[in-house]
Amino acid sequence: MIHMQCQKFVDSIIKGKRENEQDTHTQELVEKYQTHSHTFTCNKKKRAFTIGPKEGHGKNDGKKAGPSLKIHVCRFGFPKPPMRRTKVIEPLLEDASSDQLKESQKFAQKIRNYLCRTLFQEYSGQQTKERNRFFELSFDEFLVELGLREDQYYLGLRSMNKSKGVQVFLQRDCKDVFTNNYNERVLQLHQANIDCSYITDEYQCAAYILSYLTKNEAGMSKLLKAVEEEAATYGKSIDDKLTSFARVLDNSREVSIQEIVYRTLGLNMCVGSRIVKYINASKPEKRDGLLKSNLDELSENDNPFFNSIIDYYSARPHSCEELSLAEFAADYDIVTKNGTTGEHLEEELQNDGKDDEADLPRSAVEPLLSNMGFIRKRGRRAVIRYYLDKHDETEMKRNLLMLFTPFRDENTDIHRHKLFDVDELFQEKYPHIEEKRKMFEPHRELLVDIETALAHMKENDEFEVDSDEGEDEYIIEETTKETEMKDFVKDAKKHTGGVSGKLKLDMDSKQEVLTRVRLLNQQQRKIFDEIMERLWSNNDDKEPFYIYIAGEAGKNNVNVEQLTIFFHANILQLMYIISLFHRHRKIVSDEDLDRCI
Repeated sequence: MIHMQCQKFVDSIIKGKRENEQDTHTQELVEKYQTHSHTFTCNKKKRAFTIGPKEGHGKNDGKKAGPSLKIHVCRFGFPKPPMRRTKVIEPLLEDASSDQLKESQKFAQKIRNYLCRTLFQEYSGQQTKERNRFFELSFDEFLVELGLREDQYYLGLRSMNKSKGVQVFLQRDCKDVFTNNYNERVLQLHQANIDCSYITDEYQCAAYILSYLTKNEAGMSKLLKAVEEEAATYGKSIDDKLTSFARVLDNSREVSIQEIVYRTLGLNMCVGSRIVKYINASKPEKRDGLLKSNLDELSENDNPFFNSIIDYYSARPHSCEELSLAEFAADYDIVTKNGTTGEHLEEELQNDGKDDEADLPRSAVEPLLSNMGFIRKRGRRAVIRYYLDKHDETEMKRNLLMLFTPFRDENTDIHRHKLFDVDELFQEKYPHIEEKRKMFEPHRELLVDIETALAHMKENDEFEVDSDEGEDEYIIEETTKETEMKDFVKDAKKHTGGVSGKLKLDMDSKQEVLTRVRLLNQQQRKIFDEIMERLWSNNDDKEPFYIYIAGEAGKNNVNVEQLTIFFHANILQLMYIISLFHRHRKIVSDEDLDRCI
């Protein structure tokens, strides 16, 4: 019963066929705008396959012979498969048997070959008798001509589903295999070609939208990659590399006429009636910051980064003591000087009120603590965006505590609380968090009910959980014996010594060190950056890690080792291990290698 109701709902929103009960005007719109014409433009991706002489005849496969055909694959997915009714079809499971997989692929090939031989022998406009006869078939007659039972037909469609998720196949007669999906009401209002599809995977939807947003700049990646390789080859500085990137983006980017007009006239590329602010609530060591331009003029105690919204929130006036970070970001703007704002903030304040108000009374500014500037209360609450790490329960609780509970120092009040850990602190603050969260998340109560129902179903095993999800596709088997590993660790501990004091490094100036870093090739730089990120992490819970560098004999491996030791003298605290190919190749002496280990 539920399935039938879902089917009716789908059919009421998106149609894939011409309805007999439709008025003449709607049928004309479908015929004019929604009927696909298979022409040479469909072969833009240059994909094709060949149908053998005895293939593509449906029930007469192997008995009847015809010309061998080279069929160009339509990039729009036509012809669509006929369907008796709208049906949701899942792809084959990864653990499907080889026999089932082969059978499904055989049926899928039979369906494809029959449709293409019948419909694509000639392009539309030069229709054959077989094509016209096909359009007159009912679904049952189509199955007879195809030579498959209905269950075999649906099994073949499971192999034709290339996506990892489910796919909705709409009800469609044989005459409608070239009819594009449409919404009847939208088609009447917007008389042009439309393509409606149900979203079964939100990530595919995001990728589809982004592919259109970046369509005109598809060729930029090759140019930028060439600049990157050139900079790595000649050891260009960061400033020179950024200049080269800017030159490529400015001179080689393909833009639309509309964007050219906007840029020429100096018009704003984006104008909205609402301001959106993003809050990064992750750990401090995982946040990005904007570097100041006058780094050479700063003292050792000065912050090299511009203040973030969390810095301003920590210095909020005492009148805002009970405000959470989310409320502070939504309700207040940062004012750089008493009574004045920065240029970008001035633009935001222009859109700070109701749509029908040109000028709004602005509240008086309030000073922040520690002379960090001023804040001004907004006339309309801004829209805030934030990310919750739902894959890590502890991190998600940390994010919620940051966003919806008041704090002055995030380290002492949340990350390293004296009395509670993150889980205990979250349980204590949970009612307060939910109260604040409802202010920024619509339908919060409905979402809680859904999460509770899913947790109850999982607890009672009402649906299967794929235990293999997230596992690596390839598992590298450990070949080193346990006794060999114990001997290696024992020998390493025996020879451990002070690395930074015993290994001589001929790098006196900071500029020389940076020059040597820039001369590392792409693979060496990747290893070096990975080590530096791990060594400089402020995470107290980080575990020891092991880095193995292997390759042909040469001095380049030693460069990575020396630079790493120079940048982080206290390297033995993390048991940093470098394995240099083979000792007998004499890349470095055995004595130096033992000290490194």
